[in-house]
Amino acid sequence: MKLPVTRRQGAVAVYFPACINRIFGPPKAERHLPSVPEAVVTVSERAGQPLWIPPDVTSACCATVWQSKGYREGNTLMANLIIERVWEWSDQGQLPVVIDAGSCTLGVTEEILPYLTDENLSRHQALTIVDSIGLRLVRSRRRRHGG
Repeated sequence: MKLPVTRRQGAVAVYFPACINRIFGPPKAERHLPSVPEAVVTVSERAGQPLWIPPDVTSACCATVWQSKGYREGNTLMANLIIERVWEWSDQGQLPVVIDAGSCTLGVTEEILPYLTDENLSRHQALTIVDSIGLRLVRSRRRRHGG
């Protein structure tokens, strides 16, 4: 599925479309409707809160699939990769990151923590992750310290 074209300049957040919303298209009968990434980008633009989808977003995933299948090495690799990418995309935590699937938000905010290097754990704590579906703001720092 082709992702919507976005611009980095003027974006208020980074948009990380979940793999499920990038890989699988709608059912045949619904192909005339916008995809989840198209809808999220359009609604955000209309609200005056444009999002940016990084050009290399398809090379990363939240690591949830690796965790759920028990693939420790794959999970460790992808967990660290997503934090490194998000760190870069968000200008070292300056921009929030929007994820459009609750399971991926949970994966990135909580489930990957035991697999991160010390450097990436520190980066993770400085990130702000927004779950677009639940409109729930998750601050890694607060989650990590119970507040």
